[in-house]
Amino acid sequence: MKKSDCQGEQELPDSATASSSQSRWKWWAKLFLGSAFVSILGRGFPADVVQFAEAAGQALGIVLAAAALAMVPTLLLFIVGKLNYRRFMVLMTICCAIAAMATLTVAIYEQGNGNAYATDDLSLPKSSHANFTDYGFVHHRDDENLFSVWFPKSWSMVPASHSETKLKIVSENGDGVDDLNIGVRPTPALKMTTPSEYAKSLANADAFVEKLQTRFADITLIEHGPTHVSSQPAYYYITGLTIRSFGLDFPTKQLQVFTLHNGLAYTITFRTAPERFEQLLPVYKIILGGFVLKPAPQG
Repeated sequence: MKKSDCQGEQELPDSATASSSQSRWKWWAKLFLGSAFVSILGRGFPADVVQFAEAAGQALGIVLAAAALAMVPTLLLFIVGKLNYRRFMVLMTICCAIAAMATLTVAIYEQGNGNAYATDDLSLPKSSHANFTDYGFVHHRDDENLFSVWFPKSWSMVPASHSETKLKIVSENGDGVDDLNIGVRPTPALKMTTPSEYAKSLANADAFVEKLQTRFADITLIEHGPTHVSSQPAYYYITGLTIRSFGLDFPTKQLQVFTLHNGLAYTITFRTAPERFEQLLPVYKIILGGFVLKPAPQG
């Protein structure tokens, strides 16, 4: 047998095989990143305030969509014979694992977001004015009562029936069932009290409920705890109650946030129908994230 006959087929060196394998993995990594990019383009950026509040969930959704998209070309490459069975199964297993982890993480996020008021911070990180404007919010500033707030442009300011209510806003241009009230009460006796001390003084839930029972006999306490608003300590309560007006009963669920600033006690109240509360909670959180307490004027 000729020497040349023994040299008809030669195995690739180990280094060449490793290089080829690394190339395939790099190619697949590029494929996955490309799928993520396509997913981002397909999903777009948040278009309304509720989606904005769920940005973390969307980021995980992009990972999930990228894993799903990466499965398609992987399957096509296997069908046309560019991938052997072993590599095909490895890549599909990786895609499925990524998708499963993303799905589980999204589920955990959504469960936590549904009970977001039980955390130590109700408000979202402050966004720039451009962001609030982009998401359909308008700005209101009250220099006399030292606060400013952003709220959805489809909500309108309406006259308040209580002297301590400095701002009342109602959804659907004033005709809706969701409202925001900001009450400001001078408290000279608390001039030297810190926001932290004031928040701690409100932690007695029994006393809080007992006080409100004089007006709402059926009030039920749902959640309460410390939080922050305008980067300072605050305390919140979520309650269920019935508002009676003109012989009609209106079941209501409300979120109230209390804080103290420069001798002024602030009460921020959101009210809506119980079945709408979870849907609107992200909007309330954005409003709280845009609520800013102003320094007192000098002199």
